[in-house]
Amino acid sequence: MVCSNEANAKELRAKLASEGFKTLIEPMKSEKGMQTKVMVGPFPSRDEADKALRKIGRMGILGIVESR
Repeated sequence: MVCSNEANAKELRAKLASEGFKTLIEPMKSEKGMQTKVMVGPFPSRDEADKALRKIGRMGILGIVESR
């Protein structure tokens, strides 16, 4: 999930953490300038990551599963 500013990223991170997700924020450059990426995980398998993504989606948050 990408936020346009760090304050929004920290708010999103806190919301995810309150639901038990391990999170990490990372600044990133994009065509729109500096943004902040909010990452959740790691997960032991793709299935677990997909399960978490569905739960996050039910919270009204859009995201994707990335491999690192």
